[in-house]
Amino acid sequence: MRFLVMTIGVVGGVAAWWLLSSQAGIDPTGLERPAGADPTLIATADDLERQAEQAFYQGDYERAASLYRSIVHEKPGDGQAWARLAYATHELGRFEEALDLHERAAGFEENRTTSLFKLGCALARLGRADEALASLEEAVRFGYRDRSWSEQEGDLESLRGLDRFVRLLNRMGPPPEGEGELDFLTGYWVIQDPNSGRPRGHLSIQRVEGGHVYQEQWSEYTGNSGRGMLYLDPTDGLWCLDRVDNQGRIQRLRGRREGASLVLSGTLIHRSGRVQPLKVVLEPNSRGSVSMVSQVSEDDGASWLAFSETRLNRDNPMWPTRRGG
Repeated sequence: MRFLVMTIGVVGGVAAWWLLSSQAGIDPTGLERPAGADPTLIATADDLERQAEQAFYQGDYERAASLYRSIVHEKPGDGQAWARLAYATHELGRFEEALDLHERAAGFEENRTTSLFKLGCALARLGRADEALASLEEAVRFGYRDRSWSEQEGDLESLRGLDRFVRLLNRMGPPPEGEGELDFLTGYWVIQDPNSGRPRGHLSIQRVEGGHVYQEQWSEYTGNSGRGMLYLDPTDGLWCLDRVDNQGRIQRLRGRREGASLVLSGTLIHRSGRVQPLKVVLEPNSRGSVSMVSQVSEDDGASWLAFSETRLNRDNPMWPTRRGG
């Protein structure tokens, strides 16, 4: 009888221990932990998370990765743990291993933008530029906007200078004054006939609204005048130009940089409601001038006719001329 009582007591004690330890987050079944897990870990979930966070913020990424791997093993729904495991693995230079972890972390809505960005960083480190840019573009699509960090991030060094990366930066936010993709257009200009050099009028182009918009205003000696707004559409990285002149004509154009030139296409809408296909090319020249050629089509783009051709030269502010703007 005494032996039976002792046996019941032991079994009851084990059962109680199992129940309490399960509630505390201990792994009572001997579930295999991930390879490399730290054997000195304190068993409770709260202590485990505290140790992981402390290692993470101290920059001890080897220990942090080991701890967070144990956490996600036991709590696969912990989005923050996945993100920190991915980050720690990345910082250890294990970029190939980090790819899957960044993808797992990006599956949690709260991590999506930053994890897609870090996935792009890992891909760039591995020399997979197209995939890296695609991931970064997805990050921007979901709301990533830290242009300054992107410009300084060492992981993205291999992407610098690529047109696609520059366009991506512009979707994140406007660059500093003087460093914008189209800042070569800003200032005051004399509108000239490209053949005779005779002045036709004046044009002003300025960056406004925190650098997000290039605003233009022109006035010609013939009496024609108008205003325009040039801005970047962050959804597709295309430049959009909307113009209205004093004759009621509207130009709606979209396009991008092709080499040094800005190439736009769209429609010319007359006051009568007639719509024509329209193309506009702005091309900077070696002497600092800009040529602007506009063409319209009468046959839905099968052939093109000259609509306007001008050359823009910098207006000298000391000249006593009337400038637009």
